[in-house]
Amino acid sequence: MHARRKGYLCFTDFKTHNETIIHTALRILLGEDQDMSLSPEWFDDSADRLKKWDEEGLSLKEAEKALWEIHSTAYPIATEMAEYILENWTARRVAMLGQESRRILFEIWDNHLS
Repeated sequence: MHARRKGYLCFTDFKTHNETIIHTALRILLGEDQDMSLSPEWFDDSADRLKKWDEEGLSLKEAEKALWEIHSTAYPIATEMAEYILENWTARRVAMLGQESRRILFEIWDNHLS
């Protein structure tokens, strides 16, 4: 049995963790993780991103996309997002994230922000 997820073919009989590993491996194989190191300017722009999220809001889709970067070489994108969510979102808003995105979020909170 298979299903399409995030544009890739994955097998639904795998546990969610294995789907994450497969998703990451496919991104690497397809070259999506090449040259993903973040520039010094990205780090310098952090305050501007936070201000934008405060003023304009942050969509669930944008938050989930950033959280999934924990599995790439651009993982600071995920940790920045997780910290912003920790400081600014309610439990109700966090519950609106997809199951795997919530798992990633809690993993980041436990392993990177504690």
